[in-house]
Amino acid sequence: MLTLKRKNITLTLLTVLGLAYFCSMSHIAVNPFWKSEMLLIPIQLVTLIYVTYLRSSRR
Repeated sequence: MLTLKRKNITLTLLTVLGLAYFCSMSHIAVNPFWKSEMLLIPIQLVTLIYVTYLRSSRR
């Protein structure tokens, strides 16, 4: 039961952070190219951290 509660808290926190990031990026007045780059950078960083974690946990 504790893991289910921890998972729900984590998912709720990540959802709120994602919504806040999306809302803040929607209101920034910059070139559309840079706006799309700023949206993709966090996704790339999370993917890099995830792959690095998987590779280090296998060893």
